Amino acid sequence: QELFNQGRQALAEKDNPLAIKSLEMAVKLDPEHPVINLYAAQAIILYLEVYGWDEGYVNRANRYLQRAEKSDQLHDNVVMLQQILDAIKT
Repeated sequence: QELFNQGRQALAEKDNPLAIKSLEMAVKLDPEHPVINLYAAQAIILYLEVYGWDEGYVNRANRYLQRAEKSDQLHDNVVMLQQILDAIKT
């Protein structure tokens, strides 16, 4: 919970590297939690928007989005983030 909150705070402060680090550690503690996976994907996608395409980050973002998609409530968010990710690639 603390890592998740730290990651959300880092996202709000636009500290994408810290957000990624905190949220990925939170995912490791609870790998199937859809909201944590959604935030981890978002942090990576925001990083990619700034710094450009990175295959390793893209693979991880896709994995987090797949896990987040298991929650019907997050479907619209997952679709939106996937569209942003796809736009970065082109």
